[in-house]
Amino acid sequence: MRNALAPVQALLATAFEEGLIRSNPSAGLRIAQRVEQNGDEPQAKALTENELRALLDEVPDEWRLFFEFLVHSGLRIGEAVALTWGDVDFGSRRIHVRRRLYRARLDSPKSRFGRRQIPLSERLSQSLWRLRATASDEAAVFPSQ
Repeated sequence: MRNALAPVQALLATAFEEGLIRSNPSAGLRIAQRVEQNGDEPQAKALTENELRALLDEVPDEWRLFFEFLVHSGLRIGEAVALTWGDVDFGSRRIHVRRRLYRARLDSPKSRFGRRQIPLSERLSQSLWRLRATASDEAAVFPSQ
């Protein structure tokens, strides 16, 4: 799959660089990697819907939106805590991932595909809008002690 997709991604990247298309639809595209299981090494597994509901039911109220945001967006924790209100586009309901918190300092995203835009559901966008209140664009979306 990777070998078949690489020429198409290169073609779209070149078209974008030459101004033939407005955006590269393959930018940020990730292909799932097959995980080989070696002997006693456990395979990574996602939570089921019921397990996720049970987890969210146990999260304290002050952290619930943060965890729901992680679940819906797929962001890494370091990317989520580095978000500022300037990264949230309520008009297009998108989050712009531009940085991450790594070893107690702001850094560029983990990979070359780390700079990306993540769509927000209407419900999550409304919850974030209520949370914002009068915060400035430079303020953290999820501040904590």
